[in-house]
Amino acid sequence: MQPMSTTTPSSEADILRRAFSQSMVGLSAETLSQISFAPEDQDEMARLTAAARQRSLTEEEQAVLHQYEVVNDLLGILRSKARMALNQSG
Repeated sequence: MQPMSTTTPSSEADILRRAFSQSMVGLSAETLSQISFAPEDQDEMARLTAAARQRSLTEEEQAVLHQYEVVNDLLGILRSKARMALNQSG
């Protein structure tokens, strides 16, 4: 799989759309508790994180990495709330 182009960074909404497309059928608290990044986004985050460790990110790549960080935070909140709902119902 080729890395995503960083010349046209995804927006946070695009990243979330791809994450949700992985499990939109039967969107339940259980499904939401397990939602994660699409495989191509996981690959791109790994590439950007490795480049960040080497301090070789361009400004554009830094912006893309920040978008992934924002989405990761939002997904974390969503997963946490879903797990809390599951714990309360079970």
